[in-house]
Amino acid sequence: MRWRDEIMMRWNKTAAGFALPVFLIVSGMSLAASGAGEYPEVRATVKPEKATVGVPLEYVIAISGKDLGGVDMVLPGEKEYYPETALKEGKDAGNAGKVPLYIIHSARKKTGGGKNNSSLALILELSFYRPGKHPLPDLEIYDRDRVRIGYRVPEIVIDAVNENGEFQDIEPPLDLSGNYYRLLLLSGALTAAVAGAWFVIARVKKMRESTEAPAPETPPIDIFMKEIHSLKRRGLIEEGKAGEFALELSRIFRAFLSAHFRTDAMEMTSLDMLAFLQRCLPGPVFKNTESDLHRVLEMWDLAKFAGFAPEPAALSSNLEQALLAGRIIAREGLRVRD
Repeated sequence: MRWRDEIMMRWNKTAAGFALPVFLIVSGMSLAASGAGEYPEVRATVKPEKATVGVPLEYVIAISGKDLGGVDMVLPGEKEYYPETALKEGKDAGNAGKVPLYIIHSARKKTGGGKNNSSLALILELSFYRPGKHPLPDLEIYDRDRVRIGYRVPEIVIDAVNENGEFQDIEPPLDLSGNYYRLLLLSGALTAAVAGAWFVIARVKKMRESTEAPAPETPPIDIFMKEIHSLKRRGLIEEGKAGEFALELSRIFRAFLSAHFRTDAMEMTSLDMLAFLQRCLPGPVFKNTESDLHRVLEMWDLAKFAGFAPEPAALSSNLEQALLAGRIIAREGLRVRD
């Protein structure tokens, strides 16, 4: 009897040891089969994977599966996003509320796929304005039961621009090919024209003030030029206050656009202003001034950073380019076309 009991005990142990792995394998195969093809796959990519401050990026979150009915990808707002951690902890107090972490310029959805597979993508165009290694925005994706779908959020390395505070030429200097006298004559004629215009405006204004009729509204270009000359007299360039100078010049230019076109340009980004002026200026005029406008606006964007310290000559050139752009807009600017 003892040998029979011992044989039965060994058989039971062997059967139990064999049955457990078989049960686990079969259960795993059943779970895999039941879940395959039902839960969507999400992939997030960013191009380029490494950039500098202000460089446009394309951030794509793509989701695919057999049935994406009821899946919702929430579009983020097209605005500036500030680093909440720095604001809460008191870090970088001088710039935390002024320099955004990133700006979302546009956000759109795209659908695709065939009979057996569907796809849905969320495409963002954004720019980072703080150097370092940052995660991309964690966007909200929900399934048909309003359960949030998680995914691996990519990271990007942003390099600083002008770390040493040195001004870099965006384009090589223009070769005048010996036409210095022509340039001097042109500058003198332009100065004389501006002085004559100011004299005529002052004379007409004085004559109108002597009458009982109310004075007409001052043209926006006159206000713009007056504020530009007032900014010159403040001597911010000579005092080395490059950031304050650039921010004030940006404010004057935006106020001029707002008054001239009867719109609100104070909250526009540089890309918004370029797109707006492209609609308001004749095609050839905008094409000839686009590069100058881009250089002017780019310097104002860099003024948000503490390390912004270009040479006085570069700031003076930026002011003259902004003044010339204002005159062109006042002369050629049209009403916004539909």
